[in-house]
Amino acid sequence: MSIEKSLLGPEVTEIIGTENPDKKIIHELIIHTVNDDIKVDKLKTVEIMKDYNVNIGNYIYIDALLPMGDLVKDIYPYRNNLEATVVDIIGNKKKYNRYKLILLNIDDSLGSGRYIKQTKEELNKNEAVNITGQCLDRYVEAIRLKSISGIFRELTVSNLIKGLFLEEIKNIKINGNPIDITISMVKENNDRVYEHIIVPSGTKLIDLPTYLQETKYGVYNGSIGLYIEKYQKGTYFKECKATECIEVINISIFPLYNTEVVNTAKHKLIIYGVPDVKYSQIENTYLVDGDDIKILSTDDSKKINKSDTIFADVGSGYVNLDVAKVMHRPVKVTKDKVINNYKDINNESIIKAKSDASAFKVVKKPTDNLYNVRSSYLQANGDLIQLQWKFSNAKYLLPGMAVIYVYLGDDNQVKRVHGILQSHFSLCNISSKMTNTILNVFLERSPDELH
Repeated sequence: MSIEKSLLGPEVTEIIGTENPDKKIIHELIIHTVNDDIKVDKLKTVEIMKDYNVNIGNYIYIDALLPMGDLVKDIYPYRNNLEATVVDIIGNKKKYNRYKLILLNIDDSLGSGRYIKQTKEELNKNEAVNITGQCLDRYVEAIRLKSISGIFRELTVSNLIKGLFLEEIKNIKINGNPIDITISMVKENNDRVYEHIIVPSGTKLIDLPTYLQETKYGVYNGSIGLYIEKYQKGTYFKECKATECIEVINISIFPLYNTEVVNTAKHKLIIYGVPDVKYSQIENTYLVDGDDIKILSTDDSKKINKSDTIFADVGSGYVNLDVAKVMHRPVKVTKDKVINNYKDINNESIIKAKSDASAFKVVKKPTDNLYNVRSSYLQANGDLIQLQWKFSNAKYLLPGMAVIYVYLGDDNQVKRVHGILQSHFSLCNISSKMTNTILNVFLERSPDELH
């Protein structure tokens, strides 16, 4: 059955019929030295990688051609202290993003005598030089350097995370100006109020969520992610109509593998899988629908890992000695013996049966942090899928975004699978003004096998 004749037809047709003026984005590049601002006329591509599972901030790469004289005389002497402004142009609107710039392919011979002796004009007669550079968010680097420690009393793990981030970041200044921040934290699974939480000396602020998740406390069922990104305040999914839009740094904290968040998430990414052979040249591939965004994935999904393989390694459930229960001595003492019921001091759970309907339990080390134990099994209960989104606009994607993947199964029935956005990679071609994006999505085990 074709997509058009299936129950997916109306939804796909609605997306294709929606014109998105912001799908065509023009980028401009300005390189800043201590002495000059240099407009780059031949910017070729802008690549943006956002990996919510591994990194804490954006990786942005530029590829451009520069006249030899401009590079040697105006940029090379200041190569260790460069900044760059990447300008996003949509229609008649411009957004300026300033970064620290690191040139990745600079040739040290540019400082040799053969170049120094020639004038800028003489050098510019040579063939233009291809440069690649990485743009670093200055606020991310400033936050990365912050360290914390202490004993914190009578609070939950989420209150500790929010409180320390707000307290520590308020003292950071960029160009003499304080950072305006917001914190977006998915509701924690562990809401216990601890008598005290110990954070050891030398702990990096950015490592605090992982430290709490993986040591004796726990935050989420489904591991934890942290991401730092700049937004225009209060304008997500909406056009900023103010004369000057206020930009804030948002700290996102979220579970990486707990797909149950789809049921409560404010913003959702709804992905419709359609055949590449038929839809690859269609330019209208997304639709903003209230707080959600619907997109067409015009490619066959590619499974990066197999969940059954992980099940074989970690099991599909656990039996776990609960340290807290042991400390309360749950035993019965009779006249001639001590009776201990193992169920009174153990936690046990089957997360999900294997695909062959079998299930088994793996005994873990004694711990009272069951949130981290459950994370391994929730990760085993899904697959990492790679999808392609052509003619995209990745500004609508959020860290750890809840995903619903919709596709037509082998039985011609519509399937809906829940997931979490793990990362995405966007490449903007300056000449075509179009962007294509690769999405890596963690999906719960699907009704049908994805290929």
